Amino acid sequence: MGADREARRKAGRALAPPLAAAALLWAMSAGVGAQEVPDLRGLFEAGYMLQDRNGDGHVDFVQVRFVLPAEPTSAEVAAAANLAARLSLESVGTDLDLVRPDAADAGAEGVPLVLVGRTSALLAAAGIDPEARLADLVPGQGAIAHLPPSEALPAGGVWLDGGDRTGLLAAAEYLAGRYPGVWAPGGPSFANLAERIERYLDEGELPREGLVLDRIVVSATEPGVLRARATLPVADADALTRARRLLGGAAEEPTEEEADTLPDPRTLLVAGMHRLDVRVVAPDGTEELHRIRPERPWRPDAPRAWQSRNTPDFTLSEIYTTSGLFRDTRQDLLADRSDFYLSVHGAADPAGAVNLAQRIGLETTGLRLPLARVAGEDDRPEGPGFPILFGVGHYATERLLAEDLLGVPTGAPGEGYIEFVAGALGGRHGLVVGGSDPAGLRAAARAASHRLPLLREHPQSERRGAWSLEALETEVRRFFQARSQAGQTAFAL
Repeated sequence: MGADREARRKAGRALAPPLAAAALLWAMSAGVGAQEVPDLRGLFEAGYMLQDRNGDGHVDFVQVRFVLPAEPTSAEVAAAANLAARLSLESVGTDLDLVRPDAADAGAEGVPLVLVGRTSALLAAAGIDPEARLADLVPGQGAIAHLPPSEALPAGGVWLDGGDRTGLLAAAEYLAGRYPGVWAPGGPSFANLAERIERYLDEGELPREGLVLDRIVVSATEPGVLRARATLPVADADALTRARRLLGGAAEEPTEEEADTLPDPRTLLVAGMHRLDVRVVAPDGTEELHRIRPERPWRPDAPRAWQSRNTPDFTLSEIYTTSGLFRDTRQDLLADRSDFYLSVHGAADPAGAVNLAQRIGLETTGLRLPLARVAGEDDRPEGPGFPILFGVGHYATERLLAEDLLGVPTGAPGEGYIEFVAGALGGRHGLVVGGSDPAGLRAAARAASHRLPLLREHPQSERRGAWSLEALETEVRRFFQARSQAGQTAFAL
């Protein structure tokens, strides 16, 4: 699914300087308590996970931490990477290194959290039983759950998981690629759904204080939202009775006069939804679930065909330009199309994969999502587009090594490498970010996300006058052309 922000101009975007981290952290911790924590209708609205720090009307900071299990799977890493890419796409600036390991105190920084998978220590600290919360999901189904503020989660957040790894990936792909829309681009949003519910309750003279959209369930195999849930607390027995009548759950059939005046709850549904669940919480804490289904099943329009384009040969100095990974389809000097994907193998460096996805999202105004996919034993990794092969022991990378098609690796401990491979994948190009071991992968991933196209990390490299790869290429070219002093001396000898 493509996410495109034509109006946003990212020409002036930059990584937030690490030296400002302490001041930024203080500002984030100080500001969260005073702001309203949104439910699932407004996660990406400016002021929560995304912020406009300088007040110019453009989001310029990503205020979030990704919490992964202590030993994450490839699916959990890919899920976090997809959401990280989307959040960076929405902003003109971001810090990197936003991944945190699962721990009971992972919320101590006081910023919104994205929990991915079975982060058991933090969920337990928040009083959440993941097995009970996910018991209604079957394999292939994934859930996005709103996490309200609590002692363990001072700023709240969102939790993604599924009936299995495929379901988790489906939830992450939905949140990254379609949200806040319910399904079709330009169609109804969850904010529209919330407005319908509020208007419906107002017309039915039922107080709606405390109404939250708190859960979305999607499937890897079925288009649309399988079910979305709204939770409504009621203050007394009269309100509970009224809620039952409005939502079609009354014990007694309404009289003919009542039936004429009661609105139809099916009008709450918007295109892209298979079901709306309204959970009514009585004053004594008991819950009633009212399931609202459409009169006729929703059917999506036929998906628009998409075909990846060949990525031309490029050097690593061009990686984040329209001569490298990106394309400028509007000819306005801004990257707006991507024909590549991140193939994630293993979890040797979860933070590195997420950082790389963030950097990619930061450098463009249009990105095809999901960006990250779990790697398998795919003999044609170039099929879905230009592959970025990430990990230690990636199947496709190992094949390139076995066929002596990678020129960089020696296999030494701690060695990492970033290499453009020309025509080596079924006649098409690819990029390898790998390592001989986890330490090597971390070094390569950090260079790809934090440094390229510079030779040292931003911003210290600017203060020290470090060269870029482009400058290095120019010097090498001038040397062999005998156009530099060193080249002329060597030529004379």
